[in-house]
Order: sequence, then C-alpha cells, then structure tokens
Amino acid sequence: MRILKTVHSLDPAGGGVATAVEALTRAEVALGHQVEVACLDEPGSPWLAGRGYPVHAFGPKIFRGYGWCPAFARWVKENARRFDVLTVEGMWQFHGPVVRAAARGAGVPYVVYPHGMLDPWFERAYPRKHLKKVIYWKLGGHKILRDARAVAFTTEEEMRLAQNSFLPWAARSVISPLGVELPGGSPAVRAIKWKEKFPALAGRKFLLYLGRVDPKKGVDLLIEAFAKARAVGLMLVLAGPEGRPEFSARCRDLMKQFNLREGVEVLWTGLLDQDLKWAALEAADALVLPSHQENFGYVVAEALAAGTPVLISNKVNLWREVVEDGAGLAAEDNAAGTRELLTRHALWTEADRAEFSAAARACFARRFQIEAAARRQIEVLGGAG
Repeated sequence: MRILKTVHSLDPAGGGVATAVEALTRAEVALGHQVEVACLDEPGSPWLAGRGYPVHAFGPKIFRGYGWCPAFARWVKENARRFDVLTVEGMWQFHGPVVRAAARGAGVPYVVYPHGMLDPWFERAYPRKHLKKVIYWKLGGHKILRDARAVAFTTEEEMRLAQNSFLPWAARSVISPLGVELPGGSPAVRAIKWKEKFPALAGRKFLLYLGRVDPKKGVDLLIEAFAKARAVGLMLVLAGPEGRPEFSARCRDLMKQFNLREGVEVLWTGLLDQDLKWAALEAADALVLPSHQENFGYVVAEALAAGTPVLISNKVNLWREVVEDGAGLAAEDNAAGTRELLTRHALWTEADRAEFSAAARACFARRFQIEAAARRQIEVLGGAG
C-alpha cells in the first residue's frame, strides 16, 4: 500500500503519538509498504533525521498548539492522489480538517487515530481547553470522524470512553493496538552502561517511573506513596524530562516533607537515551505508572517486553489486559490506590516476582508485538476493519 500519515509533530519529547507513528511506520516499511509522513515540524529538526522513510516537514506553524500552516495544506491537497489511504494522527489540530478536505477532493479514503485525545478526562482536567474542543467539534470536527473509513482506537477501553465524550457521535470504530519494537544489542552491555551512569543504584532494587514529570502522570502521588509504603533498601527512580518547573519543584518539596533524600531514596535521571531507557526497564523490579489518563501506556508495553511487571492505575487503558494476563497490578489513580500498589509489591517474594515477570513476557508476546500491530493497522487502512 501507499500510505500518507499526517501528524502534528514527530518530536519524541512530545509524548506517545510520535513514538507510535515511528514504530508502526518502520514496521510497515519492513513489511514492504510505501509510507510517507507529513508533519508540522520545522525542516531540519534533529528528530527528523535518519527515519528510513520520507518525511515532509512544513513548519514553522502559526498558533503553535493548533498548527495552522498553509504550505502543509497545499502539499497534502496536491499529493493526496499519490496514496491509497491517508491517516490523521491525533485530534483537535489543523491537519485533521486538511486531510478530510484533501481526501474528499481526491476520492481517497482516510483513517483517524485519536491516540486518546477523545478521553473525557481532559474535560474535567482542562475545562477551558475543552471549550475550544467543543467549538472545533461543532465547526466540523465531528465530520472528520464521520467521513473517515474508520476511527481506530488502540484499546477497547479507549473506544468505550471516547464514545461518551462529544455529540453528535458518528464513526466506524475499530480496534488497532499499538506495538513495541524490541531493542537490538546486548542486555548485558546495556546493564554495564546503566551501572556506570548511575553507580548509586549498584546492588539496589528499584521501582521505575519512566515518562514526563507531569501532573497527569501522578508523580506526586507516587512520591507520597513511596514514602508511606517505604520498603527497606528499595529506591525510586524517576526517569524522564521535566517539562513543568513548578510541578518538579512541588515533587521535590514532597520529598523533603517525607524525608526522602535525592540520590539516596529517590534518583532523578532526566531524559534517558534508548540504551539507558531499555537498561532501566530491564533492571527495574517493577514499572510504576499511577497516571490519571493514559490512552495506551506505551511504556507499559515496553516494560512487558523487558519482562518487567507493572504497577499501574486503572486509568491506563491497558490495565484490563495486564491484570487478565497476571503481568502486574492495577488500582485507583489516587493516593490510596497508589499506596496499595506499592504495599502489595512490597509483599512479593522472589518467586512471586519471577511469576509476574514470566507473565509480563507472555502478555507482550500475545498482545503487543510490533509486527502484529503493523499488520492489523494495514488491515484497517485497507478497509478490512
């Protein structure tokens, strides 16, 4: 197939959409499909290099969050007929109406991947932003879904939540899971690199939080729960970029309040490169993600691939699959729920941990291999639904 994917940005620091597009595109190219990506990043952005497939970048954009860019619209309109199908990756931005108009004009189908952006949690968390979304929806946003060949959700939970978010609702909903690329190289070499980079963790068990240090992710809940359910010798590793200085400061204030010393009980690593990220996942006793909203939880699937059990909130949309397969624990996304996760983890024996680890690998193999996810996406894009 000849596929054009459109996305606001391919910057991996922006979250899971860019990661999902990259992983699935690479897998589809490996399967022999011709895939190009059009984005609103500025040409020459460092994260665009070495992709292995054509990327067309049209920034700078106007209205940064929305991404208005006439050059992008012209190019999509002029090139739509070169492709068998187009995609809209994400919601609430300029590329959605552009693709709908271009696809209709060229007689080419398109598929929408909301990537969790229709979750009703956002209305409660950001009511002012929700008002903008309502306006977008009323002015034609609902038609983007209505006229699509399919609207593809990554989990049953995402699809269920989305259908209660905005009215009128008219869409051909399908499930198309994401998948994870296994890392190349040697785990033993990564482990050495990890120990050299973070000698304070030598011989220590640790829980790993991997992601943006952001209020949505429940990092403040995690710090408090770790302090109250503290296990002897266990460390907490917070790995990821700090995008909100005021929230990072709040988290460090919580550490002081609960007498958690940075570098002793809690280690902040900042953003990790790919080798260190996988080394962290492979070395952790468990991954912890008490997020208030997580469309798919890409890092959860990565942890499962590494054989690392997961402790997650029931707002991570993979939680049912994790619990069903015995690959980890799930609880409410509040202080009591997060403490419950850590308290139950503290009771694990070595045999328990080994059992969870084996279940994690089996869960990944059954549900989240990148090749299977790519084949499913090709089915959806081709209209097999």
